[in-house]
Amino acid sequence: MNKSIIKIIIAEDEILSAMSLKMELEETGKYSVSIYSSGEEVIAYFENNQIDLIIVDLNLSGKLDGIDMINKIREIENIPAVLISGAGYEETKKKIGNINNCVFLHKPVNPSVILKTVNDLVKIQ
Repeated sequence: MNKSIIKIIIAEDEILSAMSLKMELEETGKYSVSIYSSGEEVIAYFENNQIDLIIVDLNLSGKLDGIDMINKIREIENIPAVLISGAGYEETKKKIGNINNCVFLHKPVNPSVILKTVNDLVKIQ
C-alpha cells in the first residue's frame, strides 16, 4: 500500500456536497483534499501544484464545464478523474466520449461508491 498522501481536487459548485465528500475522503487518512468551484480555479492551482486525482461535477461555476476542465488538464498530464453529474445518464456519457482514465458516476452517489472508485483509480487497496 502506498503510504504517501494522495492529493485530490474536488471541483464542485455545490459547497455542501463538496465538503461532505472532502470529509469522507480525508477520514481515511489516505487523502488530502482541496475544493474549488470553477474549472478555471482548478487549472490555475494545477499549474503550480501536483494533483493525483480530480473529482469534478459536470456543471461548474465559471466558463468551463467539468469535461472542458478535464480536457485542459489532460493537455498537460493524464490525471485520473471522476466525473459526477445529475444530468441525464446517456446524454452525459455521450459528452464524455472517449476520455480515458475517467469514471462517470450519476448523482446521487453513495459516498462508499465514490471512495471505492477513488481507491481503484489511485490503486489503493
